[in-house]
Amino acid sequence: MEFFEKIILVVISGWIGNKITKIFQEKAFRNQQKIKNAEAEMERLTAISTRLIQAVSKRRFALQNLIDVLITTKNIEKDNPLRITYREAVQSWNLELQLLLLELSSLSLEGLANHLEDCVQGQFYLAHKDLNFYLNNQGKDMSNNILNKISDRLNQVYASTQKINNILIEEAHNKKEEILHGDTEKLSVWNLDKAPNWILFVAIFHPTPNTLRIPRSY
Repeated sequence: MEFFEKIILVVISGWIGNKITKIFQEKAFRNQQKIKNAEAEMERLTAISTRLIQAVSKRRFALQNLIDVLITTKNIEKDNPLRITYREAVQSWNLELQLLLLELSSLSLEGLANHLEDCVQGQFYLAHKDLNFYLNNQGKDMSNNILNKISDRLNQVYASTQKINNILIEEAHNKKEEILHGDTEKLSVWNLDKAPNWILFVAIFHPTPNTLRIPRSY
């Protein structure tokens, strides 16, 4: 009888051991998937940020170079290399803008897409309108106020682009936190009743207890 009890004990112990091992393996696999997903999200947001800066800079510099010359040269023909470069930059930007807006929307960042369209594209549009007015009136006694206004708009474009870029970086960080800790939440006064006792014990001596995480309460 004792022999059979030992066999049953070995079988049960082996089954429990295999079960625990399987649970840990599945958990490790899920964590690896979370990390991969987080890295993919971060890479996508970083790529959008890089493309945005490159596209904005290309159009902004092309227009600023043209403005700098117009300040000292009152007449620039349509086939001037600076005007050609600017027209090409405008076409390139218009195409890239649509792609960026679609990508931001696909990431549920419609608010950021609207900001890009209103604050960056909006200023580019007004600057382009001012430039056309100036170029169509070349030869007349035009002051440099219009050109200075265009430069101011370009400065606003730069500031708005930096703001969007900072938001994208922050969003990349938040995406990582969301994926890596999607099933947990930070300890707070609102979820103390959901926290395990050992977490509450650690929180007593922890210098920043609000950084501790507990299973998410739904």
